[in-house]
Amino acid sequence: MESTNVTAAHLDVIVHMATYLLQDSAPKDDFLENSQGSQDSILQPPITPEQQPLSPDTKWKNWCMLEPDYPTLLLQAPRYQPKKDRHHYHPHQSLRAQLKFMKIVKDTTVLNNEHYCIDLPFRVEDPVLPNNRCIALQRLQSLKRRFNRDISFKAQHIDFLNNMLEQGYAEKVPTNEPTPKQGKVWYIPHHGVHHPTKVKLRVVFDCGCTYKGTSLNSQLLQGPDFTNMLIGVLLRFREEPIAVMADINAMFHQARVPHKHVNFLRFLWWPNGDATTEPEEYRMCVHLFGAVSSPSCSNYALRRTAEDNALQYSPDVLSTVKTNFYVDDCLKFTVTEEDAVKLIHGLTSLCKKGGFHLQKAVGLENMDLDRDQLPVERALGMQWCVQGDTFSFRTAVQERPHTRRGILSVNFGTQVKAELHHFSDASQSGYGTVSYLRLESTDSMHVSFITGKARVAPLKQLTIPRLELAAAVLAVQVNTMLLKELQLPLQRSFFWTDSTTVLKYIFNETNRFHTYFANRVSTIREATDKDQWRYVNTKDNPADEASRGLRAQEFGKGKWLKGPDFLHLSSTEWPKLNLDSSSIPSDDAEVKRELKVNAVTTHSDNPLSRLIHYFSSWRKLKTSVPWLLELKERLLLLSRKRKEYVVKQNENVEKELKKFKAALGRSSLTPERLEEAEKAIIQFAQNQRFSTEISSLKHDPKTVLCSAVGGKTSCDSVEGSACFPAHITLHPLPTWTCWTQSHAAQIETEVLDYICNVLRS
Repeated sequence: MESTNVTAAHLDVIVHMATYLLQDSAPKDDFLENSQGSQDSILQPPITPEQQPLSPDTKWKNWCMLEPDYPTLLLQAPRYQPKKDRHHYHPHQSLRAQLKFMKIVKDTTVLNNEHYCIDLPFRVEDPVLPNNRCIALQRLQSLKRRFNRDISFKAQHIDFLNNMLEQGYAEKVPTNEPTPKQGKVWYIPHHGVHHPTKVKLRVVFDCGCTYKGTSLNSQLLQGPDFTNMLIGVLLRFREEPIAVMADINAMFHQARVPHKHVNFLRFLWWPNGDATTEPEEYRMCVHLFGAVSSPSCSNYALRRTAEDNALQYSPDVLSTVKTNFYVDDCLKFTVTEEDAVKLIHGLTSLCKKGGFHLQKAVGLENMDLDRDQLPVERALGMQWCVQGDTFSFRTAVQERPHTRRGILSVNFGTQVKAELHHFSDASQSGYGTVSYLRLESTDSMHVSFITGKARVAPLKQLTIPRLELAAAVLAVQVNTMLLKELQLPLQRSFFWTDSTTVLKYIFNETNRFHTYFANRVSTIREATDKDQWRYVNTKDNPADEASRGLRAQEFGKGKWLKGPDFLHLSSTEWPKLNLDSSSIPSDDAEVKRELKVNAVTTHSDNPLSRLIHYFSSWRKLKTSVPWLLELKERLLLLSRKRKEYVVKQNENVEKELKKFKAALGRSSLTPERLEEAEKAIIQFAQNQRFSTEISSLKHDPKTVLCSAVGGKTSCDSVEGSACFPAHITLHPLPTWTCWTQSHAAQIETEVLDYICNVLRS
């Protein structure tokens, strides 16, 4: 949505949602407490003081919330989106908890001594915790026993905590400090862990340690997930030829905790690590590694650094902070070496504004990034070989797949046509998809492997067409993810499958399928067009290796990394297959049987209704009815005269009737006759609509009616027929013709008045 500049008024956003019944799995924070302290069984949005909670009998209710804060509004939207579109919403958190977290960090974040200070996001404003010092002391004694068994572990643990004290991340509790109030202290056990691929020990604080039914993590709000998708960071890392990697040193420890909350982060430790002495009390001054809120707080502090200094740095540096960081790791691409050096210097300066120290800057080329380059660096759990520019994993298998660069061979001044090609296949063992980036310039063609996914077939045996369709849906999901994460000028996506049955189902426009096929075909058709789907032979389909499996020795020789050969050719030479969706047989097991339903309606034919519908305007109807009424009167008179002549036994009956008809003469329309006709029309319409009420009045005039007509017209100032107006019926034609006639008359009167006023002036 494009923003619009509003100068004369303040623009707010209104979100309309619906509350729903609380499910058993809903978080406890979604309950609302009423004035008596009990919890309602209805899940409701945050209510303002002037709103009232829903009653327990309410099944659903619409509500409207005015939210002037746009970032807060963004947090609410994912709650009402499909799961596949949620990226910053924790499924185990309530929306209200995330909104409360954002309010706490926004209201309490301050920049102090080049570090952001953020309150601990407690679920309750003034928490009261039990004294768990005994548990912390017990865990410390257990740590002491391990020290006695492992001298190396002891030395590393002592060095880690001493370094934290030297850096100011932790401090000893002053002896002259007043004793905190009861319930305002919490002790956190700590232990050391070794990463499987790292030598250095990391001390982790066990914030999940439970005492008397509670823990520090249970008292803290987790907050929204600000972390970028891992695969998105990796994909953007390889979009340009110059790759740069760096990370932030001790990222969690750069977000400080205010003094009012540091006593909730106490821990026990021996002075100088001497386990023979009595332990003393220390406390953390930063958001520590192990707290459930630390990832969100540290990520918020990093993004807040970019927001507060947005005017001092280039958009490239600011976007790098938002899209190219995965927690504390930064992976970025640039076009030239000069851009890479400038970017690293800008990032280093920006991060320093918020107290974050960017380190281990490594580039692909021989660039001066203010540090010695290493041949191999860690990148998001993988090994990135700087010299060979390859990703690898530390496994027992020595053979490593080669990662190919897709843009190195292309001149960057050349217009490049970028396409995504997805191949899918399935078998009884499993199904999968593989995606390639196809770059086409005026003089060259290049195909690069992007990503692949493989799934094991469900335990419940499915037919091959169903598995093939599941593989096609997986390809569509991968395409959606790549379009979002890749920052390349992608022109089009193509989907290839060797299943003609699936293609017929996708191209189908007439048949209706059973639920399994209908849902998946609908997903495919919503995200893609029919002309994006192509047929490929099984022997040329690289996804066949995912569905049937492949030995490790054959992996490098297959098509999985290289793709099919025809992708290197012009699109006119790609495989073609003309399919007719109408060729789906009617007895196909996935096609629903066609059921014909005939509806019969009865219509009562009333001659008077036909007569009224014959006229299209109130004027014609009103001027025609008097003649019908006159005809009715004359027929009644003739009928009575005939009876009189018959009773008198007059032999010249016909002669006498002719004399009577001549004596009647021809009448003309008068205002009285028009008024009589109008009453007859209204009476007919009322008989059609209020037949039950009229019948009741005929039998009992004292019947109480539900109509309130006449309640406001019984005043003395109203005289004549206006005191008892006719009740306009819901009969469509009389009401409509009367209304249009009145409307036209009013318009005509207004026009005449206007002309007269102009002539007078």
